[in-house]
Amino acid sequence: MDRQIRRTVAADYPEICSWIPDATVCRQWAGPAIAFPLQSDLIATELVKEGQRSFSVLEGGRVVGFGQFWVIEPGAVHIGRVIVSPHCRGRGIGRYLVQALVMEGLSSTGAGRATLRVACGNDRARALYASMGFEAVPERSTPDVLFMQRP
Repeated sequence: MDRQIRRTVAADYPEICSWIPDATVCRQWAGPAIAFPLQSDLIATELVKEGQRSFSVLEGGRVVGFGQFWVIEPGAVHIGRVIVSPHCRGRGIGRYLVQALVMEGLSSTGAGRATLRVACGNDRARALYASMGFEAVPERSTPDVLFMQRP
């Protein structure tokens, strides 16, 4: 199927918001700064703060994935808020999205490494990131969230 990535536009947010079914998933995805229930008009402004760049994956013209990157410290681009439509998981969209975010993030910021955080209970995401060369950084992790980086 035809897959592409592009900058997120306001019309993408209602679909993205529909993927977040409850407060627990919302917190895992967006952290404590974004409240549930999501409102697509508010989320669009909440997700474009502090140099965050948002991207959507389209498949057959339909939004099927979303993610962001931003600089968290000198030399590091942070990948965050990665989510794939529940109806499209297991088809490589997450890998495609994270690869694109890392490439664009490193090239556009000049950073030398990529970082991300993943909920400790999200085994599928942890396995994906490990398969892409991300390694755990225990001293920057918490009991709930694993901090990972890739040189």
